Amino acid sequence: GLEIEYKAIVKSDTGVTGTWRGSHMQLAPYYTTTDYKADVSWPHVMMPIISIADLFATNANWHTHKLDMARFGQMYANYRKGELQKSITREENFLIPPEQATPEFYEELMGALAQIAANLATSMTKVPLSVDIEHLKRPVFIDCIGIATSAKDAITVPIYTRNGQSYWSPQQEEDLYFALKYVLEHKNAAIIGQNFNYDSFWLRENLCLNVVCTYDTMTLHHSMFPALEKNLGYLSSMYCEHHLYWKNEIDDTKYSSPAERWAYNCKDTTRTFEICQNLLARIEEFRGRNDKLLSAIEFQMKELHPTVRLVGNRGFDVDTSLRGEIHQQLYEAIGKLEAQWKVIADAEISSSSPLQLAHFLYKDLGLEVPKVTKASANGLPTSEEAMVALMEQYPLLTPVLQVLLDVRSLRVFQKTFIEAKTSVDGKMRTTYNIDGTDTFRFSSRKLPDETGLNLQNLPKGGKTASGVILPNVRKLLIPPPGYGVFDTDFDSADLRVVVAESGCREMQSWLDQGLKPYVEIMKEYYGNPALTKKAPEYKLFKAFCHASNYLSSASGLAKRVGLNVHQTEKLQKWYFGKFPEIQGWHRRIKAQVDGRGYIENCFGYRFVFYDKGRFTLYQQACAWIPQSTVACLVNRAMVSITKYENPEELRVLLQVHDSLAGLYRLDVDPRATLRKHMELQLPYPGKLVVIPADAS
Repeated sequence: GLEIEYKAIVKSDTGVTGTWRGSHMQLAPYYTTTDYKADVSWPHVMMPIISIADLFATNANWHTHKLDMARFGQMYANYRKGELQKSITREENFLIPPEQATPEFYEELMGALAQIAANLATSMTKVPLSVDIEHLKRPVFIDCIGIATSAKDAITVPIYTRNGQSYWSPQQEEDLYFALKYVLEHKNAAIIGQNFNYDSFWLRENLCLNVVCTYDTMTLHHSMFPALEKNLGYLSSMYCEHHLYWKNEIDDTKYSSPAERWAYNCKDTTRTFEICQNLLARIEEFRGRNDKLLSAIEFQMKELHPTVRLVGNRGFDVDTSLRGEIHQQLYEAIGKLEAQWKVIADAEISSSSPLQLAHFLYKDLGLEVPKVTKASANGLPTSEEAMVALMEQYPLLTPVLQVLLDVRSLRVFQKTFIEAKTSVDGKMRTTYNIDGTDTFRFSSRKLPDETGLNLQNLPKGGKTASGVILPNVRKLLIPPPGYGVFDTDFDSADLRVVVAESGCREMQSWLDQGLKPYVEIMKEYYGNPALTKKAPEYKLFKAFCHASNYLSSASGLAKRVGLNVHQTEKLQKWYFGKFPEIQGWHRRIKAQVDGRGYIENCFGYRFVFYDKGRFTLYQQACAWIPQSTVACLVNRAMVSITKYENPEELRVLLQVHDSLAGLYRLDVDPRATLRKHMELQLPYPGKLVVIPADAS
C-alpha cells in the first residue's frame, strides 16, 4: 500500500538484480535485539550475494514478514569474516586541502568558490548547494565548511587547525570569508543540509553568516516517515544509489588527521546532496496522486522550518535578581539535607557517590538488591528507581532514602534550571527540533554552545517529600518593559479529534453545547447530576476515558485508575456500549494498520508501520492520530501568528507541546487575535471541526 517503493535485495534467486534499499528499515527491529547489536554498521554494507529466499522465511510480502534469525546470524558471521563483499565504489571528486596552507591550494580553492559564485550569479533558477560544517570543541570554533555542488563533487574550506591556529593568513582568511558569505547567502543558493539548525547556529555565532536552509534532509524524510531513524547514515542507506557506510571513519574521542576530517566533511556533503535529490524526486511523485501529503511535507520545510528558526532566536529576558535569590535558597536547602543525610548515615558517605552509597546500602546495611530495569556498572543500583523499590521493600527506611532522593532532586533542579547559562545578550533561549517526535510535536533542548535550556518543561513549583519548597521557574522569564506574556491552549483538543474521527454523536452534542464530556459521562455513570470537575471521581473518569479512547486494555488501565481488572472491564463495557462509534473507529484503525500498513491524520501526515508484531501497535496508532493532529494544528497557528502579525505587537516565543506562549504589547488586547490564529478549521471533508482556544 506504500506509494514509495523500496527494493530489498541486490540479487534474487531468479537472477533479477536490484538495489539494496532501507537496510535499517528491514533489519533494525531484529539486529538491535540480538547479540549482534555491537556492530551496528554492518547492515549498511552492500550485500550482493544474499537472496530473498535466504534472508526471509517467506518470499511473499517481504517487508512485513519476520526475518529468519538463523540465516540472519549466519549472514552476520560471514560479514565478520569478510565474506560479504563491499563491491560498490562511489565516484568522488573532492578538493582536499594539504595539511598546511599553500599558495597553490589557496588559488585553487578561490577558483572553485568563484565558479560557484558565477553559477549563482548567472543562473535563472535556484542552484542546489549542500553545506556541512565540522566543529572543534577546543577552541569552540568551526573546523571546516564543506560545500557540494553534486553527488560526487565537493570542496572543503578549512578554518582552524587542531592546535587552535587559523589555517590561513589574515588576508587569505578575509578574502575567503567574503567569498563564503557571497556564496552561502546568495539569493539563488538553495542550501541543502542535514539537521541544519546546528550548522546554521555555528555559522551565525562564529562567522556572522546568515545561512538559510532551503531543504533539510532530516525534515523531508521525517515528514514522510516519522517513525524511522533520521541520522545521515540511515538516510544514505535508504536514498543513495551506492551506499557505503562512512560515519565511523572519524571519532571525536580519538585523534583523526586533518585530511581524514576534511574527506569526511566532503562525504557528508555529497551524501546529503544525493539524499536530497532522491527525496525531492520521490516527494514530487505525490503531485497529483496525494496532494494532501505533498502539502504537509511542503509546510514542514517551507513554512515551519524557517518559523521555528526565527522563534528560537528570539529568547526571553531573565529576572537575574530572582534567580540569585532562588539559587541561595536552594544552596541552603541542599546543605541542610546533606547534614541530615550524614547524621542518618552516621558516616562520611557522599550522597553523590554511587560507589559509596552502594556499599552503605548493600554491604553495611545488608539490603537485598532490588530488580530494576537499568542495571548499574557494579550490579548494585543506586538510581531513583532502585531507591523507590527499596522504600517499598523496607518501609522503615523511607525517611532515610527520601532525604537522599530530595538532595539529588534539588541538585538537578539547581543545575538544570537555576544555573542554566544565558546567551551573551542575557536572553534565555532554546533549540527546537521539529523532527524530534513521531507525532510532529517539537522536542527542545539547550543550544549547541551549551547556553539555554529545554523551555518546554519548566517546573511550576511544588514541594518535595521532605518539605522543601520548589520555586516556579517560569517566573524567571520576564517580559521587557511595555510588554506582557500571553499563553494559549486548546479546550479538550485530543478528545475533540477522537470525536471527529469516530463520529461520536452524543459527545459531539455535548461539545456543541459547551459541556465537558468527561463530566457528563461521570454524572451518567454515577446517576448524580450534581457532580462537577471538582468531584474526586472526575480525575478517575478523565484518565479512564482518555486511555480507553487510545485502546488501553482493562488489565493495563486498572492500576492507573485505582480499580481492579474486573471493575475496569465492567466500566469499559458500559463505556463502549454507550459510545459504540469509538469502538468502530478502533476497528477501522486496526484494519488500516493490518491492511495498507499506515494511518493518516486529517492534515495528510502519515505513520507507516514496519514492526507489525509489536504488542502495543494498535494503541500507538489510536493515540497517534489525535496527538499528531493537535501538534500539526498548533504548529500552523504558530506559523500564522509569526507570518501575519506585527512582531512589535505580538510575537511567539515558546511552543509548549500543544500550546503557545509569547509577548504582547500592553496597550493591545491580544486575545481575539490569538483565538483567530489558533482556531483554524481542521480539514475534515464534509465536517466543520474547530477546536476552541483559550488565551490569557
